[in-house]
Amino acid sequence: MESDRKKETFYSIFFSLGSKVLTYILLLVFANLYSPDEFGRGIFALNIRNIIMMFSFIGLPEAIIPFLIRKKNVGLLLKTFIIINVPLIIAGLVFSFFQPWALPLVITFPLIFLTSLAVAITRAHDKYSKQFKAGVWSILVTLILAYFLKSQGVYGVTSAYAAGNLFAFFYLIYPVKKEMKEAFRLKMLKGERKTLKLYFKNAFFITTISGIFVLLGWISSTLLGILSTVEEVARFGVASSIAGVVSVIPTSLSLFMINRAIQIKNKEKRSRVLNRVTRISFFSSLLASLIIISFIPWIIKIFFPQYAGIELSLVILFVGAIFFSSYYIVYSYYIGKMESHKAMLPAIVGLSSGLVLSLILIPIMGLEGAALSNLLAHIAIFFILIFKERMKRIAVLSILALIFAPLTYYSGYFGFLIILMLIPVSLIFKVITKEDLEVLKEFTFKLVRKK
Repeated sequence: MESDRKKETFYSIFFSLGSKVLTYILLLVFANLYSPDEFGRGIFALNIRNIIMMFSFIGLPEAIIPFLIRKKNVGLLLKTFIIINVPLIIAGLVFSFFQPWALPLVITFPLIFLTSLAVAITRAHDKYSKQFKAGVWSILVTLILAYFLKSQGVYGVTSAYAAGNLFAFFYLIYPVKKEMKEAFRLKMLKGERKTLKLYFKNAFFITTISGIFVLLGWISSTLLGILSTVEEVARFGVASSIAGVVSVIPTSLSLFMINRAIQIKNKEKRSRVLNRVTRISFFSSLLASLIIISFIPWIIKIFFPQYAGIELSLVILFVGAIFFSSYYIVYSYYIGKMESHKAMLPAIVGLSSGLVLSLILIPIMGLEGAALSNLLAHIAIFFILIFKERMKRIAVLSILALIFAPLTYYSGYFGFLIILMLIPVSLIFKVITKEDLEVLKEFTFKLVRKK
């Protein structure tokens, strides 16, 4: 069972990375096959739908997983979601009467709700990679439809995305159709209303904190546009997208952490698992970042020559991603324990510090100031959460990221020597253990055999 969980976690990282790559390709296809007006209107409508879903599907799928694992009845909760979303669907249909190109996004709106529930059920069964596999295939479907519907303008954009949603719906729903029917069965048990109250309390904090994390990325970019130039906004966007690749590691490991926080009853064992997953996330993200950093000059020269000059900002953003890789695991641990409120104050501190530092640093340093304010905001959240869980060794040794990242970049072609030093240094200072390396080696061999 434990071996299956590890395998699922590793496949989640693999397919999540594949999804990232395909998303970049999809953006290139849309940018080249559709006019800016067509693509812009389609993406705007998609973003509006995503914002609405963030509130109308509050907490899904993460917040419902603890209830599913603990075999709690969620029938009343799901009926409540239906009551909330039916008026929104009707409003969407009315809007589509005047703007027919929005209809595909409205029709697939309820299907995404069911897909989110299916994701929660599969994750409750420790099948973490299923949603990322669905993501890869749905992007491929969107990619194909985007090409064949290029003559349809904005309707082609919305239809392509809706087709991807439809594929993900069937891919995820069919294997868990019996569990889906059981979940919707309304049983008015004694604790049903308590479950409803507990869910929405936890879901509120999850949604709010997730929104804060999104705003943390938007603040630097937005203030850069106000205090600097729109060209700098574009450069920051490219740098953020490249550095964001590393986030597939903590986001994939977080799925494992949420489930284990629910399943493990022994407090000491649960704490040991948290420490190990945090160490692996930190080390893997640091290693991946250093490898990419060593290739930054080539990446910019070959793929983004018009964005030459963002290299230093990119290094800073990678360091921020490394700190994120640690504290996001702790946050996921809180989600599993249904104590997500513990991450609220650190998230607010991070957001506030990011805002203040952006206002101070952007006028002075421009693009680098935006990247630095983002990094310092991540560091603030990191230290509060890490010390809260008494992981002082990880906090102290996080200085490795601050040292190794710039050293790797400024060492040029000799950057790989810094990377080779990482493993022995990490072992000496117990950032990672031999057992952790064995887990990573096992994952790598399984990936090679899978391929």
